[in-house]
Amino acid sequence: MMKLKLMVASLIVLTTVISPFSVSASEAEYDPVNTSGEVLCLPGSFYQPKSDCSLLGPSAYLYRMADLGVTFPLHSVAGKVPDPSLTYVDVRYGEVVRQNASVYASLEDAVKKGKVVRKIDSPYSFISYRDEAVVDGKRYYMVDFGGWMTANDISRIGTPSLFQGKAFSQTPERSFGWIS
Repeated sequence: MMKLKLMVASLIVLTTVISPFSVSASEAEYDPVNTSGEVLCLPGSFYQPKSDCSLLGPSAYLYRMADLGVTFPLHSVAGKVPDPSLTYVDVRYGEVVRQNASVYASLEDAVKKGKVVRKIDSPYSFISYRDEAVVDGKRYYMVDFGGWMTANDISRIGTPSLFQGKAFSQTPERSFGWIS
C-alpha cells in the first residue's frame, strides 16, 4: 500500500514538471506596442510609446489610460466654491414625540407650564424651530409664530449638510461625479 501511494505521488510530480503544454517566452510576454526592448519603460510624463524599451507594467497602464483620455495626475474640474454663507439655514427641525404636546404662548409660559395656545395631537408630527433657549437646565424651542415647546416633547432631527460642491459658469469639458 505504501508503494502504491509513493508511485501515485511520483506520477503526480512528474506530470506537473513535464507538461505537454509549454509556453514560449514570446507567448508569455504580451505587448501590443513594443516587445523589442529588454528594459521596461519608466512611467513618466510621456504618453507615446518608445522603441528602446518595453511598454509593460506601470508605463503600459499609463499609456492605456492616456489612450482613453485619462491623464495623471488628475486635474480638478474647473469651478468655483460657492459662498460658505449659503449653507446657513436659520430653521431647524424636530419630531414631536409626545401626543398632545403643548405649544405655549411665550418662553415664560413654557417654563411655568402656563398659557397653552394649542396642542399637537397627531401621532406623527414634525415642527420647525428658529430659536432655542435653556432655562434652569431645561431646553425650550421657539416654534411657529412665537410659540414655545419643551424639549421633552421634541426630538431634534439632524442638521443640514455643509457640503456645497462647485459652481460652474459653463458645462465642464469632461464628466465627473461626487464621491462621499
